[in-house]
Parts: sequence; C-alpha cells; structure tokens
Amino acid sequence: MATRRRTWLGAALCAAVAVAACADGDDGDDAAPMTSSPATAGSATAPAGPAPPATTDAPASTIPEAGPTSADPTSSTAPPTTASPPTTASPSTLAPPDCTPAAVDGASADWDGGETVAATEIGATPDGLPVRAVVYPGPAETGNPWTQWGQGIVTTAGHFLSATGDHLGADGNSYLYDYDPAVGELTMIGDVLSLVDHQPGAWGYGKIHAQMISGPCGEVYVTTYWGTRTDLAYGDGYDGDLLLRLDPAARTTTVLGVPVPGHGIPSLAGSPDAGTLYGEATEPTSDPDGGSFFAYDIASGETTIVDDSADHVGFRALAVDADGGALFTMPEGHLTRYDPQSGETERLPDALPGTSLRAATAPAPDGTVYGVTQSPARFIAIRPGGTVEDLGEAPGYIASLAMEPDGSTVYFVPGAHGDAWKENTPLYALDTATGDQRVVVELNPMTEEALGLTAGGTYNLALDAAARRLFVGLNAGPADEREDTTFGDVVLVEVALAPPSAEPGENTGTETTAARATTVIDGGDIQALQCVAFATAERADSGDDGRADGPVWEDATSVSGLEDALVGMMGHAAAWGDLDGDGGSDLFVGTFADRPVEDYAERGADGPAPDAVLRADGEGEWADTETPFELGRTSGAVFADLDVDGDVDLVAARNTTNKSEVPTVILGNDDGRLETVDDSGLDAQSPGRSIGVLDVDVDGLPDLLVLEDRFRGESSRLYRNVGNLRFEPFDGAGWPDDVHGLGVGTGDLNGDGLTDVVVGGSNRVFVGTGDGLREITDAIAPWQFDGDEDDAAGVALGDVDNDGDADVVIGQHFNSTIDGDGGPGGEAPVRLYRNDTGGPGEDPVLVDVTADAGLIGLPTKAPHVALVDLDNDGWVDLLTTASVGDGAAPAVFMNDGEPGAGPSFTPPEGLGDDQYWVTGPTADVDADGRLDVFLVEWDPALPSRLLLNRTPAGNALQIVVDETLGGGPGTVVAAYEPGGAGDPGQLVGRVEISPTQGYSGGVDVVAHLGLGARESVDVVVIPPAPHDSFQLLGVAAGQRLRLPGGC
Repeated sequence: MATRRRTWLGAALCAAVAVAACADGDDGDDAAPMTSSPATAGSATAPAGPAPPATTDAPASTIPEAGPTSADPTSSTAPPTTASPPTTASPSTLAPPDCTPAAVDGASADWDGGETVAATEIGATPDGLPVRAVVYPGPAETGNPWTQWGQGIVTTAGHFLSATGDHLGADGNSYLYDYDPAVGELTMIGDVLSLVDHQPGAWGYGKIHAQMISGPCGEVYVTTYWGTRTDLAYGDGYDGDLLLRLDPAARTTTVLGVPVPGHGIPSLAGSPDAGTLYGEATEPTSDPDGGSFFAYDIASGETTIVDDSADHVGFRALAVDADGGALFTMPEGHLTRYDPQSGETERLPDALPGTSLRAATAPAPDGTVYGVTQSPARFIAIRPGGTVEDLGEAPGYIASLAMEPDGSTVYFVPGAHGDAWKENTPLYALDTATGDQRVVVELNPMTEEALGLTAGGTYNLALDAAARRLFVGLNAGPADEREDTTFGDVVLVEVALAPPSAEPGENTGTETTAARATTVIDGGDIQALQCVAFATAERADSGDDGRADGPVWEDATSVSGLEDALVGMMGHAAAWGDLDGDGGSDLFVGTFADRPVEDYAERGADGPAPDAVLRADGEGEWADTETPFELGRTSGAVFADLDVDGDVDLVAARNTTNKSEVPTVILGNDDGRLETVDDSGLDAQSPGRSIGVLDVDVDGLPDLLVLEDRFRGESSRLYRNVGNLRFEPFDGAGWPDDVHGLGVGTGDLNGDGLTDVVVGGSNRVFVGTGDGLREITDAIAPWQFDGDEDDAAGVALGDVDNDGDADVVIGQHFNSTIDGDGGPGGEAPVRLYRNDTGGPGEDPVLVDVTADAGLIGLPTKAPHVALVDLDNDGWVDLLTTASVGDGAAPAVFMNDGEPGAGPSFTPPEGLGDDQYWVTGPTADVDADGRLDVFLVEWDPALPSRLLLNRTPAGNALQIVVDETLGGGPGTVVAAYEPGGAGDPGQLVGRVEISPTQGYSGGVDVVAHLGLGARESVDVVVIPPAPHDSFQLLGVAAGQRLRLPGGC
C-alpha cells in the first residue's frame, strides 16, 4: 500500500504550525487588556522608533473587482455599499493552483529596512539550549496599548514574519516585522497606513488579529482588524479590513483590497494546496460576534461568502482538514464543515467539549487536526471523518498551537490574555499519543531578569521544524507593574529545541547542521511525481553494470539548427536551462564580440554576432529567440531561479576591458521571455569570468559570486541577494578582495549541509558558515606553470569514488601545451583532488591523486571539466574539452573504479590534436536518460558542436526540485540499493545540484544518477536548509521526477 508519512507539503510552510487566528481574549475586542486604566497601560515603556505618518502620499488602495465605495461618514457604523458584492456561488475546487498570485492594482511598498534590533541570549532551557529575545521596535507614540494578537509564520527561508498594533480605532495602525534567526535581528518592514490613502481621524487598522497564511508561491497573506469597534465609522478611506500580500522573495507588501466590506477579519486559515484562504468576518455592531465565513481564491482574487448564518459563533479560530474542508463553530460547540468540492456545508455530529474552537493545527500525517477549545479549555483531536476526541484539560486559556511535522507533539503557552506570568509563562509540549504535558522552559524569569519585562502571554507561537526552534511572541509590560498590566511592549523569544550544530557523525554526504523533518514517499505516490519517462535508448546488456569503454557520440550540430544559428561567434560561454517550463533544455551561447569585423567573416557571417538564446522545440531543433544583447565579451553564463518564482533567470558574465565596457548582466524571466534587469546592483566595472550560485546566508535566496581573472583586477565579487533580482555587495561575509580565478565550483565538501566554494585559477577553497564563507588556507597545493599564459581553470565537484563526499577536479588552461613549451611533450593534466575530510563540519582535506587515478597529461588545453556519468554505470566519468579523434570529440576519462578502492580512470584514446573547446556543458537534450554535450568553439571558422550521447549505457534516474524547495542549487541527491536508504554501505551514487559546471558553463538544475543494471533504487533528497528532506522508496529507473508535487 502506498504510504505518505508526512502529508503537509504546503508551499511556504516550513513547519506544521497552527491555523488558529489569535484573539485578544474573552473580554471582547474593546476591553483594555489586563490594565488598571488606559493611562496606565499607555505609560508602559515603549520601544523607540520612527513615528508613522498621519497622512501619506501613497496611492489609494485599489479594491478588487468587488470593491466598496465610501459610506456616509456621519454614520457611526454605517457599512459601505458595494459596487459589486462578493459572489455567493461556490468557489473553485482545490485543484493545485497555478503559482501566480492574482494581479492587482493595489498599492505596494518595498521592505525598505526600518529599524533593526538585535536579539540577545537571555537564558537557556533545562537541557542547556539557548533562549534569545528581542523587544519589537516601534513608533515613539503611545499605543492603547501596543500589543500583538495575530500569529506569525515561518517562511521557506527560515525567517519569521509577525506584526504588532497600537490597539487604536481612529488612526489605528499595525506594523510588520521580519526576524532573521541566522543573524538574530528583528527588522520593521512596513506599516499598514503607509499603504493606503488614510485621512487623519478616519478609522484605521489597529491590529493584525488573524494568523498569517502561506500562498502557493511562497508569499504570505495577512488581514488587518480594527483596534476597537467602539464608535467605529466607515468612510474617508476606511471600508473594512484589508487583505495584504507579503512577498519575502521580492521583499514587498501589496494591498489586495477589502475582501468582505463592512467587516473585520479576526481569523484566517489556508487550504492544504495553499490556493484558498478561509476567513471569519465580523460585523462591528454584533454582540456577541456575528458575521460571515468566506473563501478567497488566491489565483482569481475572488471572495465567496459561504455562510452568513446568525448561528455562527466563536470567530476566533478555523480548522482545515486533510481533504481541504474548513471547519468553523456553531452553537453548542458543534462544528460545521465546508466542502470546497461541492460548495456545501454540513454540521458534524460530535460536539466540542467547549463552546467554540480557539486554536487548531494543520493536519498531522494521519489526517488528525489537533485543537483547543475555550469555555472550558480542553485539548481535542478532530479525526478524519469529523469525529471529535477529548484529549483532556488544558491548563488555561490557549490561543496558539504549534505542531511537530509528525504530529507527535503540540506546543502551547497557557494564560494567553496576560495571566501566563503567574505560572512563570511556561512553554509546554503535549504528547498527542498519551496526553502528557511537560514544561519545555519557563520564559518569564528570563524576560524579567534580562529585559525588565513581564511576559504576560502569547497569541503567536510558531515552529521551525527544520531548524529546530520555536518562535514565541509575548505581550509584556514593566516587571514592576505586572499586578496592573502585562501589556505595552511586545517581545519575540526564540527557543532552541536542538543544539545549533549537529554532532559529527559518519560522513555519508547527507549530514546537515540542523535536524529536519523527512517525508517518506513510496508506491503509487512516486508515480505522481513523474515528469518524463525516458525515450527508448540502446542499453548495455541487462546482466552488465552499464560500464562502457568510452562514449559514443552522434553529431547533431547541423540537424539541430545550431550550426547556422551560431555563425559570427568567438564562442566562450554556454548554459542550458528550461526557460519556459516545458521540460526541454533551452540554450544560451555567449561570445567575445570585440575583435575586428573581418575576424568574424567566416561561414557566411559578415561581422560579429551578439550572444544568443535558443529555444528547444521538443523535436531536436533549436531556434534563436532574438533576445537583444549588446556586443560584448561574454565569458561565462548560468541559468538559475534567482528570485525563487519557479522559472530560471540568466546571468551573463562580461569580461570588460577598455575595448568593451558591456557589463555583466542579469536577465529576468517573464513568462519565458528574458528581460534585462537595469538596476540589479552588480558592479558594471567588474570584469566577470565565471558565475557561482550559492545561498551564502541560508535565507532561501541564491547569492552570486562573480569571478575576476588575474589580468583584470583580481577582485572577484560576492553579492547578496536582496530579492526581486536585486543584489548588493556581501559585506562582512568573509570574502577577501584579492581572489582571482577562471572557474568556480560550488558544493558541500565537508558534509555539514552548507555550500562551499572552490576557485580555479588561484585554487582557493572556502567553506560555508551559515552567514558567510571562511577560507581554508593551503587546501590545494600551488601548481607549477610552464608559461606566462598558463592557468588553472574550470572546477568540477563530484563523488568519483562513491564514498559519499564530493571530490574536486580542476581543468587546465595551459597555453604552453599549444605552444609546445609545456615540458616533455607539451602536455599538462587536469588535476584530481580526493576528498579525505574527517567528518561533517571539519575543514576539507583535499589530496592530489592525479597520477594515481590515471589522469595523464593532455597535449592541448582542457579548460572545462565535468564529472558526469556518461555510461550510467553509477560512477561519474571525467569529461574534458581537450579533443580526441583528430579533434572530432571531447577527451573523456571513463571511471573504472570499484567499491572501496581509490579513484581510477581509463585514459582516452586518440589524443594528439591541438583542438580544444572553451566549454562543454552537458544536458539530456533528447530525454533518453543519457547526458549529451554542447562544445563551444572559439574559432569563427568552425561551428560549436552538439553531440548526442549514443553510448550503450545502464539505467538512469533524474530528480528536479521546484522553487518551494529552493529550486535546485545545493540540493544533494543520493541513490541507495533498495531497502538501504541512508546506509553508507548501500550507496549507489551521490550528486549535488549546481547550475554552474566547469569553465564558463551552465547546466540544467537536474540531478542525473546512473544506476547501472538496477531497475529500482531508494533515493534520499536533501534540499538546502531550512527545507525538509525526502526519502523515495522503490523508485523505478528510467524517469525524471519533480519534487515535491510532480510536474
């Protein structure tokens, strides 16, 4: 039977967090929260910060199609009318949404970097794990009081988004924050009033009351709520509460309008496919709360009123079951379930043990939703089918829950509305199997001693399961006033659940610095992930391991259309990438176009041609897209999803000189079309060579390393990705200003789950630290050069001996081999360094085994190197761009290694010609499970060549990960014998996805694994932190899979 041991795979949820909205207590919205008087509450210590503007010149929030118009402002509670009211028809069903949020005309603002405050360590758990805290920065003026009512969310990058509000009605305002645990900094990223055309004295948005919810593209949805409903008046720009969209990748906040005019929104939840928001909307004159249950379709921006029954009660929490049904409370504790497939509602037979639902989790792997009721407070389990099971008494009023991904534990803090300090503000863990409750840590003694603030309670609890930490937002007040008030300040506490670094263990190549949840998929669920079944190809004998004596190539240059499309070029760069998401390999080719015109007048060209982007038609031909490029010196290129939106963007490195000042450029992908990013932040004067793509600070956004060579400044640049295809110099990351090189390789050398860097040229090695890079001095011994234009060049990382770690090969750009001055025979080898690192997190140890491995000297340049399995025998071969066969094919060293033995290669036959190619990126362009190669030609008189791999080969498997798991770079994929997943002794092969290959080359972000004669394997997929890992059991060979949800 197919099993899926973890089912919550939402696009932006890194942890299974509660889907409950957070309220301000049982006393009603407008009660001053646990304070002796408003004056006393207002006089509580407030953090300093910039005051919000009373008025703003920002454009008015544009309401979606069903937007309201202003009502008579003289009517205290007159709701606005609507030009077109929300529909009452059934909304769309829960088919997986397109990863494209609805386009809107609402105001948008960048996260322009407001006040930032650093967290400090305030204590430790009983297990000795650190506890950090930071007081939210805020405006200088007094709130009524400043409070936090809504639950935040952990983003795919491991950041924590949350909000505070001033609790005011007229001119009320709420503020949004981004906490980066990697550096321990909390930053104000914007406020609500600055996004709308607010008139002084008009009603505002004094709270963010509901939970933040993730969308299909990693974006986050937030609703506002009034600070008080007393004397609430519509008009002057206030028509009800707003829906906002936060984009962590682009670092923008956008107003989506008023989803339910004339209402506030105290609770919100999301469907399992992240395509629908469910909410409760209250009418301000109702007492007790009354209003509507609604559904908001993210793709269309359409609001559907599902239920506006007067019997609806609670308005503080929704639950969503594993089938996407939404649950809300009706009288006598009964739940009503909305079925998005039929659009109908039905009352569930079992009553809650309390009057209403107060908080709930996402579904556990078995489909159970855990929750807590109020009046009385009791823990419950809502089983599949709607049965409600009472799990026992809760120790107080609880407004937020956070669940471990396996459903075994639910975290909570009782006393949400200011009473938690009386029990030392305990953070509990509930064992869902036994009902046992244990205290993880008591927070109030720490906040009082370190901050002088009493931790009154929380409506904001979230778990980052990947990084093993909990975030707790606490309403707080001065410790010496705790008998009067525990409000006025807000504190964010970060509680570690595991040590910051994992203990060193066996170096299997799959270690990480933090524990992660693992999704296990087998049986029919794997079939749902398939994108491509490989075309029939000639295979090695079924009893053989697939090993071939050498590669067999078919020249497809002419029939593919590439011969005629690429005239007038001195080719120097090439990159494969799927521009339009159709599964094909599109191609970029870069050229040096700064020579005299007559130098290019070959093969029908009358001058230099610009760079070219060529699209695959799926039938074996490529056509120029006529993407406009300036004539420059394009030295390297790579396709990568830089803005993490699901499609690949292009970086072209330009080797600028006084003859050509065309700079390195980023081209963003807009629905398959590439458009130049004019303000990318890359230094226009920096002469680029090759491009490295890696997430240096582990924030989920790929950063860039642009190499400079020794002739053009020796100052390679490291850039931090700040979102929306914008970059800035990565100051303070440990990157020296004297690094030069021709090629760069990225991958995990020491098994700690972080990306490391090898620079070919200066031959320097850097390891990732989580917030920067640290150089390992003398990791590679200096090379001996025989001429002034001899250099180490391209870099390839790969596991040549199948021992679970990445070894290193560096190509040679030795001009002396062509001049005949390179010593005996004018030959120079590419060099192989075996990885002998002791264990995860240790400094890499790289041992030169070039001669012992059979890598003989080459009689021409071999600047490009790639470690790829060309015969699919499960052992990576070494492809170079030196030539064999009178210059007809690339020189390939076939791997003839054996388990447990050292690296061993068979030298190629037919060496001797001076012909070489600048670069030769590989890709399976014809979807037959074998890697083909594109050889980039420098001489305009000769064509660049596409060679299709026709080697009788073993079986193969390819793995792709989508943008919700980081898009590929840094993902480790390892194949094991069936039944041996994770066992180093059962390892079949290991690859790490990198969009950069060798020298000046870029490749598809696809993991290619040769399997020999194996018909199936187990596969472990480990995306970069903080994403969860996967085990795929019994995967059939001969296909390409895409995680997490298929194509």
